[in-house]
Amino acid sequence: IQFKTFSNEHPPNFIIAKPKYIPVREVYCKNLLITNIFNQEFNRLNFWSDKKELRYYLDFFSRSYPNYRIFSKDHMNWFFAIPRNKIKQIFDPKEGLKKLFFSPEQKDPHIKNSMDFVKLLLKSGVTIENLGITFSTLVGYHDPKYSDINIVIYGKENAWKILNFLNSCSHPSLRWKTKVEWDLFRKKRNRYKFFTQEEFSDQMGRKKTEGFFNETLFVLFPVEKEGGTWQTWGSEICEPLGVAEVEGTVTDNSESLFRPGRYKIKNSRVLSGESVSVSQVVFY
Repeated sequence: IQFKTFSNEHPPNFIIAKPKYIPVREVYCKNLLITNIFNQEFNRLNFWSDKKELRYYLDFFSRSYPNYRIFSKDHMNWFFAIPRNKIKQIFDPKEGLKKLFFSPEQKDPHIKNSMDFVKLLLKSGVTIENLGITFSTLVGYHDPKYSDINIVIYGKENAWKILNFLNSCSHPSLRWKTKVEWDLFRKKRNRYKFFTQEEFSDQMGRKKTEGFFNETLFVLFPVEKEGGTWQTWGSEICEPLGVAEVEGTVTDNSESLFRPGRYKIKNSRVLSGESVSVSQVVFY
């Protein structure tokens, strides 16, 4: 199985990670994309697929791979997780990017375009040592026609430096998603259940972590440096109190780029739900 991880904090002896490509010989679903990687067929797990089929697939996965999920009493929830002693190989985004960036002239159009985008990001003042490349480009089975440019940014200061740079950047190959493109995303990822078209396009249109470079989608993934996370696994106990609607003024959004992320707020007011004082909104 190939996993991908977004989390900056992990429980002892496990890595929190989502399975991305799962061998069809172990778990199979005809409604999930089937792809051939290194002469093996895999299902690509998609959480936005049909709910009934997804529930069936996840139950099937849990029976086939019972060791790859854990229940956290601290969170009152279960997580996909890999036992550290079961990890066969780790693909390092930093080393992967350096290998591509400093290799001889690229003939692969996707790699060349990705490296041209990295060269643009370096103009922000962030060094190559604080960037990485991930997903299919990192592991070597990208498709020049369909693969995205997925860049990891290490460190809070570096992440904001790049995003502020892109916010004021003018480049002929750089463009941002249109309202129509964000609305397609809203429908595809079921965001229409929570946001109107105008709400979604207004909020997402301010993001500088997604856009297009030479008409190839790029996504930036800021991660905290080791030892620099704003929270640690198990430091807090999470108890569900139900759904609430809260109003407040954001005082600090510096950790809003990460997973988990947060906004610090003041003058909180609970509009619906249990009335408690809210000092921060944490999200994943």
